[in-house]
Amino acid sequence: MSDPLATLPQLERFLGRPLTADEALRADDLIVYASATVRAYTGQTITQETTTQRLRVRCGQVLLPQAPVSSITSVMTVWGTPTAVPYAWDGGQILYVGASWLDRFDVEPLFVGQPVKVDVEYEHGYETIPEAVTSVVLQIVTRALGRHPEDGGITQEAIDGYSYQIGSTAAAGPTGLLPAESAVLDALRGPRVPISVLGTL
Repeated sequence: MSDPLATLPQLERFLGRPLTADEALRADDLIVYASATVRAYTGQTITQETTTQRLRVRCGQVLLPQAPVSSITSVMTVWGTPTAVPYAWDGGQILYVGASWLDRFDVEPLFVGQPVKVDVEYEHGYETIPEAVTSVVLQIVTRALGRHPEDGGITQEAIDGYSYQIGSTAAAGPTGLLPAESAVLDALRGPRVPISVLGTL
């Protein structure tokens, strides 16, 4: 499981007070859930990890979905006995596969009718979690910490003549994203391409 994107000490500083024992126990889980929400929305692990993914070769290029990429460990063929594939890395999210049979089969289906793919093992993610990400996680946790889980679907409340209404996104659940939070995370969203994750080391 990936590391949480915020910590309890950060939450206490965000709240401006110490957490009670019961709050700390619940907040620990909420940070995990909020981190999962952020990762699901962005499609990124955010923290540094080494991952092996099966990716398609398109016109001699391979787009790496996770960012930022810090190093490439290996690029291997998929069919038959796995062998190393020559490549050049642009330092970003593109791998250039060397002139070989891969380029030719990128536009011509293999005899099994499948597109050409390679298994890429690479290291990616931020050494230090971006402050904007931590802020969003803490906002989600603070919002969820102050409400009972059963109240997650409430969109309108009235007390002594005073009423207020919240949007459907906030009411989607205790760890849902508000539009402003989604806008912050949009800058981190990865390329929307289908991928197959073989495993995370």
